[in-house]
Amino acid sequence: MIKQLLAESNTSANIENGRPTLVGLTRKINDKIFKDICGIQPASQPRATVYGIRYKMVSQDGSKTRETQGSHRTGTGKHPFKDHGLPVGSDSMTVGSHFSEYDYVFGAVKDGDYAGLTEKQLLASVLTGDLRLVTDADEDDSRAEVQSSRFIMDRWQSNVRSRRVKSPTTWELLHDMQGNNLDGSSAVEDLLATSISDEINSDIIMKTITVAKKGTPLNLSNGELYQQGRSLIARALELGADIQRNTTFPATFVLASPKVASAIRASGQVGNDDIIDGTNLKLVTDSKAIGEYLLVGSKLEFDGTDTVAPIHYSPYVESDSAGTYLIATDSNNLQPVPALISRYAITSSPDFSEVDGVQGDDWEKLANNSPLATLVTVNL
Repeated sequence: MIKQLLAESNTSANIENGRPTLVGLTRKINDKIFKDICGIQPASQPRATVYGIRYKMVSQDGSKTRETQGSHRTGTGKHPFKDHGLPVGSDSMTVGSHFSEYDYVFGAVKDGDYAGLTEKQLLASVLTGDLRLVTDADEDDSRAEVQSSRFIMDRWQSNVRSRRVKSPTTWELLHDMQGNNLDGSSAVEDLLATSISDEINSDIIMKTITVAKKGTPLNLSNGELYQQGRSLIARALELGADIQRNTTFPATFVLASPKVASAIRASGQVGNDDIIDGTNLKLVTDSKAIGEYLLVGSKLEFDGTDTVAPIHYSPYVESDSAGTYLIATDSNNLQPVPALISRYAITSSPDFSEVDGVQGDDWEKLANNSPLATLVTVNL
């Protein structure tokens, strides 16, 4: 491989065909990245840009807007958003009457006093059968007014940063290894790819831990290992349900420390594909965990372009999908040695209300705010 890299870096002929070793090495790096817990949007500029799209309902005068996802509020049917003309709840609502609170439209199933109730109380009344949410379609499709909507393309950016590594393997050592029937080229490739990807994974994991919301610690110190695993799975499902309720996106992965992951596996509920039985949660182990924890998150791809994830990894790629390599000189013996620079950016979507207007790599302000991941510490 060193001979090929030397040739590729020092020749001006056949440039378009001169980077197979580099491309292969770069692909090895990308193959080792934890793709199950982060979105991937490649970058081709020194400043990486990640995009996301949101849809909103808009009132007729344009002064009020509301996200279309995240709740059972409707605006395209019988009662348009904000322009329905309905009263608020009163203390003398009769069966069949409609009123609006918190951008919901409620219908009275039972006569009663519905004045001054909180959103939680009103929604609880729907579940007990006293009220219903009016999500009816419009029986009059000739009405002149049509509900307006708009889409918002969020954009967050981060400067591309780099990691650099060189191999101590010289050309002479490579020949010596080949003389002893050892595949030196593969060893060098694995060394470079593993060194870079291992640190990128650490960056991805620690950024995911940083932005994840923090839940109530879980104490399982008095349980048997099997039961601990079952309890951890139950807690993961609870956290996943919270994520789906708040974002509409189902949880897809569990990131855990080795001890926590082992307890989950001891429950007998994890298949060979690392999917927890009866769920769509993939178990990912943080082999270098700084403590015992369980993190549940959502990473989804739509049509291959739109990605939802707590963290976005943007590898910097050139037109041929390669990274950047160097032929460095060992200062001790002046021998050429291969080196690799991996350039990338990591961002988190700042389009949630708690950090509105914050850049995608302002980690102090993004900390503990992502609605797409929740972490709890565990005592086993």
